[in-house]
Amino acid sequence: MALQIAEHFSGKTVDLTPTSMIVMLNGDSPKIDAAITMFSQFNIIETVRTGKMVMARGEQPT
Repeated sequence: MALQIAEHFSGKTVDLTPTSMIVMLNGDSPKIDAAITMFSQFNIIETVRTGKMVMARGEQPT
């Protein structure tokens, strides 16, 4: 289901494990807000909303 949400919002899966994933989304604020709302049914550990950034892979929060 999470992969379908990412695909719907033209997101790119940057990292995927059996228990976690990192998705990169680009777009205006309403699009990102809608995606976050859809992803809220999952346990979102971290969200970054601007510029270039780095996130740890796997289950560890950055």
